[in-house]
Amino acid sequence: MADQMQVGPQVLQDGVVQNIRGNKDGSIVTQFRGGAYMEAVYRGGVFSAANAAGIAATAGLSATSTVFTLYNPATSKVNLVLLEVTIVPSGANFGGIWLVANNTVGQAAPATNTSLTIRNNLVGGGSPAAGVGLVYSTTTLAATPVVIRNLGYFVSAAGVGLIRDLTDGLVIVAPGSYISVQAATAITLQAGMVWEEIPV
Repeated sequence: MADQMQVGPQVLQDGVVQNIRGNKDGSIVTQFRGGAYMEAVYRGGVFSAANAAGIAATAGLSATSTVFTLYNPATSKVNLVLLEVTIVPSGANFGGIWLVANNTVGQAAPATNTSLTIRNNLVGGGSPAAGVGLVYSTTTLAATPVVIRNLGYFVSAAGVGLIRDLTDGLVIVAPGSYISVQAATAITLQAGMVWEEIPV
């Protein structure tokens, strides 16, 4: 019965009613099993995309986004839950990096797009293979976006490295919306995002 405790690990299939797991001292065991996103990845709901080549960002906020844009189409039936953003500089200029968005309801879709390949994070077995979200390395946005999150700052060549923003669901892209990576100065970047697709 589900209100009984069973000591030790259990090997179960989907749909099985299980006993509560207990410890040898009679306490109830509650803990993460594996990585924090293992279940979501295993279920085929986590996706990622990245640009392998450096792309020159426009200095300051701009409707011409030239690094990385994640777009959730207006007809989508899912929310895109942002889990992680990674940034690597590959040029000589340095400065602040932002996550930007346009929160206008009913905004026009991005246009004049250069698409990036999206991959299911269940490598070799994820379905659907690409998901619903769309990613562009260059695009024209409906309007100049606003900063919603500071990702980091590259101060000099000596400080070159990786910016990793563990967003962890703090930003959700609803249908018809988008987020982009932009920079305070003209800087060449490589960028990537990981997100989970959750039914609306």
